[in-house]
Parts: sequence; C-alpha cells; structure tokens
Amino acid sequence: MFAVTGLPIGYCSPVSVSPYWQLRLWPSQVGRALAFGAIFWGLLLVIALVSGGGMGLGDVKLALLLGFVLGLVAINFVNGLRLLLITMLIASVLGVVNGLLLASARRVTGRNLLPDPDEEPGAPRPSVLKTPFPFGPGLVIGTMVAVALRDSLL
Repeated sequence: MFAVTGLPIGYCSPVSVSPYWQLRLWPSQVGRALAFGAIFWGLLLVIALVSGGGMGLGDVKLALLLGFVLGLVAINFVNGLRLLLITMLIASVLGVVNGLLLASARRVTGRNLLPDPDEEPGAPRPSVLKTPFPFGPGLVIGTMVAVALRDSLL
C-alpha cells in the first residue's frame, strides 16, 4: 500500500494530520487507474481518428487523466466500466446540448460565439452544423457527476 499525505499548503508527512488529507492507494487501484486511463484514452482516440478531425486531440489527452480518476474511484473493473459508460453518456448529452445552443445562437446572431482561432479572416464560414465547439467541459462535468454520484448511479 502507498500512502500519499499532505496539506494544501504543501506540507507532506508520512503521518496524517487529519484523515481527510490522506489518500491510500493499493497497487490494484493504481493498476486499475492506469488501465482505465488507457481505455478511455483509446476510446476517444478511435473516435477522434474516425471523425476525421471533428474531435481534437486535447479531448483525447484529457480522457487519459479522467480515466485515471475513474479507475481510482471504481470498486472493481465492472464498476469502472459502468462509470466510464455513464461518463460518456453524460458528456455526449452535454455535448449535444452545447452544440445545439451554439448552433442556434449562431443562426440567430449570424456570428460564432466561439470563434475558431485557426480560421483565416475572410474565409467562408462552415455551415451551422459544422461549427466547432468544446467537448472537454462535458467530459469533465460527466466525470465529476459519475464520481460524485457513483454509489447511487450503480
């Protein structure tokens, strides 16, 4: 077992001052966390490659960290897979809602609310349905909800 202890000000000690500041990691948890980081990363990498540039690689890198977090809080492998699927479901729903809101706002206002930094000035704008929008916030919120409500969701 590994013990990671510390206070927010940076004080680290093998003796815990408070049980709230101590995180105990068993080797099986670390292995599961690494496995889920790789699974989530691989899943979003496949989606990014298949989508043909529709999803950026920043979301893929973020999935590695979020999968690590999901693996740490999972009780076992099956529980972790369920958390991963719940996270993807929540992130997808939030992504669709975000995309629809941004597309409808673009249709109403006639301009992008989230301009593309790589877009050249004067270049023709893509159609409303091809407007880029961030997917990372949906991934983070989905992971936070899955972790916070893991006992009631499973």
